[in-house]
Amino acid sequence: MPLRTKSGDMLAAPLPRGFVYFSQTDPSWEGTPYTTTGASDQTIGKSGCVPTLQAMVAANLCDLAVTPPDLAKWNIDNGMRTETKGTRRASWNLLVNQLGLNIKTVEKNEESLEVALQIGGLVVASLKGADSSQLSTPSGHVIGLRAVNNSGVLIVDSNSQANSERPWSYEEISPFVNSGLRHIYHAEADLVTSRSGLRMATLTERQVAEQLAYDQDRSC
Repeated sequence: MPLRTKSGDMLAAPLPRGFVYFSQTDPSWEGTPYTTTGASDQTIGKSGCVPTLQAMVAANLCDLAVTPPDLAKWNIDNGMRTETKGTRRASWNLLVNQLGLNIKTVEKNEESLEVALQIGGLVVASLKGADSSQLSTPSGHVIGLRAVNNSGVLIVDSNSQANSERPWSYEEISPFVNSGLRHIYHAEADLVTSRSGLRMATLTERQVAEQLAYDQDRSC
């Protein structure tokens, strides 16, 4: 069980020193369009949780100087932004391919999550839409899980730094998880693929990423 104070409040879990955190509602880019249709309500602030979390992956795991608008443009350029529902799951497979990272599906239970995070990296969780949740939004949301310890599950929520600085019980999170968890982490030294950096993917690379996303969803 998560540690609590005598009053019952959960203990604070500040982000690690040096962790690069991005908020999708940062005034610097909240209103930046994230759309392929020109819809005025499709912005990083309203539907850019994936590119914002991806910017944190690139900054923290690969030390790249990128921001959410960089990843929003990258997703649009590579056909990973949908017309209405945010970002394709295949985007994560394309990202790790270009950054030389690993990705694998993690079973949806606390034990598997803890084993995965002992390696490091972040576990990506796609959340169901919810009207009255502190974690999700009516249209759904994507967060990162960064650690499991005796305080609970520590997350990275691009929509709330406050959520990212408190522990959560697994029972608070699991009802909202929409599908299998995806663990993104550094490959072993002898397995590191070349890092091409963020670029326009080839048609074949996009097709492979889509097929892998399909296979991952089927295995969940």
